[in-house]
Amino acid sequence: MRAFIAVDVNPTGEMLQFMEAVRKAGKVKMVERENLHLTLKFLGEVSEATAEDIGAVVRECVGRHGAFDILFRGYGFFPPRGRPRVVWIGVESPAFIELAKDIDNALSKMGYERERSYVPHLTVARVKGPFNPGAIPERFAKMNFGTQRVECVKLKKSRLTPTGPIYSDIAVFPLR
Repeated sequence: MRAFIAVDVNPTGEMLQFMEAVRKAGKVKMVERENLHLTLKFLGEVSEATAEDIGAVVRECVGRHGAFDILFRGYGFFPPRGRPRVVWIGVESPAFIELAKDIDNALSKMGYERERSYVPHLTVARVKGPFNPGAIPERFAKMNFGTQRVECVKLKKSRLTPTGPIYSDIAVFPLR
């Protein structure tokens, strides 16, 4: 199975307004509302047995962290220069970054490559053709899109289909 570790995101009204502006800016594939998430670690293809081992490591990591808030502010593109391929909303949360580092360090002991430069972000669209970033209203540049309380982390699997990925939870780990 194709797996990753993530926090689900419930979009705010401001996020939905921004996503509509992105949709109008060019040929994009929007992330479906039910699929919005913050990835802590992408794992790739894993067996069921490996997923159980990963779950044990994640459970231990998550147990060291308390619930926290995330602030969503501003937006950007990957790559940061040149033709955008991904449109994202910014994430501000030292606690989220610490959790991601903890999970990354623990999984590196299982042979997973460490993240080189982790940039927390909420992917909202993938650019598929002509796209005009200048068509996105300036008011979104530094907009506060709202906050979300994080109380759990999920080990998820992704099934790719012609219409887009379908995500399902393998395990849920509550923060302390």
